[in-house]
Amino acid sequence: SYSFCTLLAPHQSHPYMDKTLPKNDLFADFLELYDNGHSDQDERVLKVLEKVAGAGGYSGQSGLRGLPEVLGHCGRRAGAGLVEFEDVLVKVLSGVEAPLDLCDLRDESKQRLAVLNTLDAVSGLLVVANERVQSAAAKVVTTMISDMRCKGHDDLNPPKNLVRKRDTRFKAIFNSQTLTTLTKVITSPSLRPFASLECLRALRDSSCYITAAKRLLTEEDVLTPLVSVLSNVLKEHSIQDDRVTIVVETLWNLLDLVPECRKDVGSEQCLGVMYLLFKNLLWEGHRLKDKEMRNDLLTVMAIVAGDQTTHENFFKTGWTDIVWTASCGGEVVPADPSFVSTVKPFAATTSQDDFDMKKILWHLLYLLSFTQSNLELILSKNTMSVLLSYLNTHCDVPAIVRWPLTQLVDLQHQALQLISQTATGRGSKHFADNNGPRILLSFLSECVGDGLRNATLKVLSRVAETENKAEVAEQGAVGIILGLAEATTELEVKSNCVRILSSIVDCQPELQKQFAEAGGIEALLLFLTLDQPRTQESDELVFSTIDCIWSCIIGSEENEMNFVEMEGIHALLDELTVAPPWVCASLLSCLIDFIASYSAVTDELLEWRGATGATLAQVLIKMWEADSKNSILPPSMADRPFESIFMEEEIQSILEYGEVRRRYKVYWSTGR
Repeated sequence: SYSFCTLLAPHQSHPYMDKTLPKNDLFADFLELYDNGHSDQDERVLKVLEKVAGAGGYSGQSGLRGLPEVLGHCGRRAGAGLVEFEDVLVKVLSGVEAPLDLCDLRDESKQRLAVLNTLDAVSGLLVVANERVQSAAAKVVTTMISDMRCKGHDDLNPPKNLVRKRDTRFKAIFNSQTLTTLTKVITSPSLRPFASLECLRALRDSSCYITAAKRLLTEEDVLTPLVSVLSNVLKEHSIQDDRVTIVVETLWNLLDLVPECRKDVGSEQCLGVMYLLFKNLLWEGHRLKDKEMRNDLLTVMAIVAGDQTTHENFFKTGWTDIVWTASCGGEVVPADPSFVSTVKPFAATTSQDDFDMKKILWHLLYLLSFTQSNLELILSKNTMSVLLSYLNTHCDVPAIVRWPLTQLVDLQHQALQLISQTATGRGSKHFADNNGPRILLSFLSECVGDGLRNATLKVLSRVAETENKAEVAEQGAVGIILGLAEATTELEVKSNCVRILSSIVDCQPELQKQFAEAGGIEALLLFLTLDQPRTQESDELVFSTIDCIWSCIIGSEENEMNFVEMEGIHALLDELTVAPPWVCASLLSCLIDFIASYSAVTDELLEWRGATGATLAQVLIKMWEADSKNSILPPSMADRPFESIFMEEEIQSILEYGEVRRRYKVYWSTGR
């Protein structure tokens, strides 16, 4: 490698040098002096190097032999304080900045070697204690790495020869010692600010490639120097230092390409530095560029929070607290004192950047709420009140009503997501104490758009399974949700409504009566007989309707009688002939319970005839034959011939076999 050995060993050849190649005319005189041991004769060497420095571009042949020796020799002399060599070296580097002309090297391996030798020699100059040399070398390294990336029209359809050139450069760069050198020098106190910035840019551009990203993480341990650079900048300089932006972008690249590094980036030390950066950005970051960097930093943190093993470190370093403060502190009533001392007014406007920050912060809160310590902190700060205020149709909190409608709808979606996560378990009491059931049902009645309505229904379905189920029912949920189910034409909305009704009523006599009085039985029959093509959504609706029959009809003698009189049993049996197996399994279980609860159903079963005139016994035999491996019969009957099993007089005994229902309930609850 030429990164350090070139500077330390004046006459040592690069291990990959091809000395059998004819010398390039441009470098012939210098190589003659170099090989004969006369390279320490400064006056003679300078005269020879004048034509090299004035060339303004070099061939691939020079990269194999000539150019690396010149860079190494000039670097040593410039490092010793000889200004003449400093000037020559800077001129040579300006020529190296242009891509090497590899046309004279037909062998692709030699092309790669030429780039590798040159880049290693240039990166070795970063340790020279000379500001001009460091800056010029760093600029060349950044240019050589960034030139690999597609630019302009080449992004769409680059020619094959251009792709080949970039591939050659790519393999050369990432097989060189340049990444090692860059990782080491960015924390060096002797590296000048401009050179430090250019080296960080080179690392950022390298991190766009998965091969380089993996090497930087596994072999070079790049996170340690990056965090060190960021920590030093925060101590000594302003957040407006461009190095801060570059470090954040590099971390984003690494996380995007190598998700396994989330645990490392989520270490307590790394998160602590990021916390200080975000805190400074909230207080000082008033420029548009600062706000963009702030949002990039939050995106990086959201990616890291996708790994739950990092959540405790978020809690320990204060991230959870500051995320809550920035996203909700100004919207609680009265405003949280920490908000005023943490967030300047210009960081909480309705501009697009601040709106994006709000959304990312809430998403981050959602991710962190999956860990108990973070969830308890979030709930203890009255977050539920803020979230429900966004859904309150009579909200008058200035910090909330200021949002334009399009932005408000997006935030309402996120509020519903957060409520869904935090309103169960320990959060159920916070939900009830802040009038959650009333606000949610009122919002359901007035919200606009199927997206918001579906999201609200999903939250209600979770709330209906908590201790707040009774309060939801007291707020008139049965009538509201049933009305919505009948009014909408969207099958998914209907299915969600019916599912929630099933959870709320849950075989409670008073609610079953309320369900019937609101026209629920007629609605369920309508859902069973909808004139719709058979789709996944229509099957879901039928399944949800069957579940609702279990909860809202079976167990209430009056509801059962009305359902049978309205030919509901016939409607169920009609579905049995056309529904998919997973729906039929639930349907049969429902019929079993109906028989046990209301004996008049048996006569309906025996009287029913399908569209082709088939009896129920014949339909069941066909179902058995279609799926004989998944027997619904007792083991003692499973191996007997069908003819000796399915006799019409045995229908009731078969349907009463309770294992059928238990089996399919387990099947469905574990996910089909």
